Amino acid sequence: MTKEECMRVLDYLSNIWPKAYSPNMRPERKTDLLDTIYQALRSYHLGDVMDACKQIAMEAENAPTIAGIRAECRAKDNEKTRAPKRLNLEGLPEHHPWRGCFTHHEAYLACMADMAKGLSNGSNFSEYIRRYPKTTWRPWASPEINKDRWPYITADNFGGWKQDENGFCIPYTK
Repeated sequence: MTKEECMRVLDYLSNIWPKAYSPNMRPERKTDLLDTIYQALRSYHLGDVMDACKQIAMEAENAPTIAGIRAECRAKDNEKTRAPKRLNLEGLPEHHPWRGCFTHHEAYLACMADMAKGLSNGSNFSEYIRRYPKTTWRPWASPEINKDRWPYITADNFGGWKQDENGFCIPYTK
C-alpha cells in the first residue's frame, strides 16, 4: 500500500468507527496513525486491507485495531497460499498426461484375478501386458496432484504416447 492508500483506509475507519478513529483528531495523532498504518500494512494491497476491515466490521462490535487488520490480512494470505491452484487444461491435447494417462485395465484385472487364485505374485505384470495389450484412457481425478508424475512433460513439448520395452504406456516429448 502507498501512503495515499493509507489515507483512504484511515478515512474509511473514521467513517465507520468515528469514536475510535475520530475525523477531528489532532494533526499529530493523524500523522502518527497514518505512519502506523503504513508501517503495519504496507505489504498488503488496498483491496485486501479494505476487505479485512469489512470482515472485522461484520464480526466484531468494537473498532478494529491495526494489529487486528494485519492479522486478518495475514490469514487471508495464508488461505491463498494454502488453496490449491487450479490447473488450466485449456488448449492441451485430449490425451495430454496432465489430463490423464493410458492404463492397462484388462491386464490389471487379469493379474489381480490370478493373484487372488494364487497363480501370480504380481511381479510379472509385463507378461500380462503382452497378453492383454489393450489400453484404456483414464482421466485424472485431480490433475493438480498428478501433474508431477512426468515432470519433464510440459504444455508445449508433449509428443504423444508410446510403449516402453516392458509394454507400459509412457508419454514422450517432441
